[in-house]
Amino acid sequence: MKKASRNYWVSICNISRNLRMFYSMLNKISNHVSQDINISNLIIRNNRIISNPQQQSNLFVNFFALRIQHEPIPLDYNGVYNSNLNHPIQIQETIKAIQTTRNSTPGADNIPAAWFKRLNNQQVHALTASFQEIFITTNIPQQWKHSLIIPIPKPSKDKTIISSYRPIALTSVRAKIFERILTDV
Repeated sequence: MKKASRNYWVSICNISRNLRMFYSMLNKISNHVSQDINISNLIIRNNRIISNPQQQSNLFVNFFALRIQHEPIPLDYNGVYNSNLNHPIQIQETIKAIQTTRNSTPGADNIPAAWFKRLNNQQVHALTASFQEIFITTNIPQQWKHSLIIPIPKPSKDKTIISSYRPIALTSVRAKIFERILTDV
């Protein structure tokens, strides 16, 4: 009996090292659990229970859209020319921006920061050239203008109430790197 128990735990430990196998096993186990609707997947709106993911998504879109400020941010430009702001983007600036970028969840392009951190010198040079082109032409890639909005529950709040969530915007890591180059003067 002890040997069987030990072998079982050894196999569990081996599975946990292989993430694909671990999640496959976890999925199989969770599918054998009761198929009742999980209360944490419900949203209550106007005294109606919304369990359909598409309807929930639409609720979040409408809820968060009402809270967006559409007024343009006033620019306080005093007309003084600063040559430090308009110099060509240097490879060192790109490298520094990549190194200081956090390994957070990527945006819609699904390219993580770790991918940029593995670029070789030639690839960083090409990335810098593309940033310089964007800077000169002021043509921001369309995909940089879009974010994935993920609702995150606020701590200690009722997860069935839509106002208990805050939006997190997942933006392109490439856009974040470019932004960091421009702001780290």
